Amino acid sequence: MSTLRSRKSADIILPDGSIAYLHPGSRLRFPTDFSGQQRIVILEGEAYFKVKHDSSRPFVVMADGMQTTVLGTEFHVSSHSHEVVLVTGSVRVSNEGQQVMLRPHQQCSFANGRGQPPHRGIT
Repeated sequence: MSTLRSRKSADIILPDGSIAYLHPGSRLRFPTDFSGQQRIVILEGEAYFKVKHDSSRPFVVMADGMQTTVLGTEFHVSSHSHEVVLVTGSVRVSNEGQQVMLRPHQQCSFANGRGQPPHRGIT
């Protein structure tokens, strides 16, 4: 397992070719090889992801109890504000048994473990 913590922004190329743009002060943990049925990373802080499409192995971001599952897309995750903003593709976000499906230009946030409905119009 690799762990990267950055005091400033960092671009990280993951073992499958996906890219994580890590925000300052954030930390990302990920395996040196995505050999399982899922590609799982653990985020503390904020990052923007460009996920390489692989329909047989979903990409999962774990962030402070929130789980974002994708096949291939671009999105932003913040464990600080429990928020996911989708740019392209689609993602499923779950937190404490609640699930929300997002489409491009939607966001969701979880406050005190309760999912808020997706918001439209994010640019």
